[in-house]
Amino acid sequence: MSAFYYLSILSPVLPIFFFILFRPGKSIKVLWVVFFYVIFSFSIDFLRFLSKKDEPYVFVLLFTLIDYTFVFFIMRLLLESRIVKIILSGISIFFVIYIALLFFRANPASYPTISPVESIIVLIFCILYLFEQLNKPQELFIYSTPGFWIILAFLVYASGTLFLYIFRIINFQEVEKWWVINNVCNIILNGLFALSFLIHHMSLKSKNPSREIPHFDN
Repeated sequence: MSAFYYLSILSPVLPIFFFILFRPGKSIKVLWVVFFYVIFSFSIDFLRFLSKKDEPYVFVLLFTLIDYTFVFFIMRLLLESRIVKIILSGISIFFVIYIALLFFRANPASYPTISPVESIIVLIFCILYLFEQLNKPQELFIYSTPGFWIILAFLVYASGTLFLYIFRIINFQEVEKWWVINNVCNIILNGLFALSFLIHHMSLKSKNPSREIPHFDN
């Protein structure tokens, strides 16, 4: 196993550390959802590392469902347009129904199609979020908000791994040679999550600078 594999497994430690260090207020719901999402992903990857066995397909379906649920709530908290939120909810319902149909059909050959569909949904709504932000008058630069870095994290991961998931449908064994790309994208994902916590903390400090006692010369 490559070094990227181990770095990928351990990469959630950084955002978890940053979250605990900076401890954002409970009113910042999206950062808390991201935090629990990172913990969930870290737990799943660690269990996979310990088991060293092929996962049951039911496990893959359940993991994808929970994973997408986290992503859905993060997207919904970040998106501002009510119409876009409704569209996101509608597409998400159809996606959950699709997962349920695969579960009841119990056809292992169809399971690899779930990840590409999820990636495409995430890509679409990441682009819509950026379009929203770029067309909205703002006092601050878009990259000075934690939401931008969270969306960028999903955008990088979804775009970087989409072709892997599509190719896995065609040739599952061959794609294993290129799975290091998934590991690298996962490292970037968690690194950007950590950055979003740092950006939030820095923005709070800039809004509430510490008051220093002035010194006067005699």
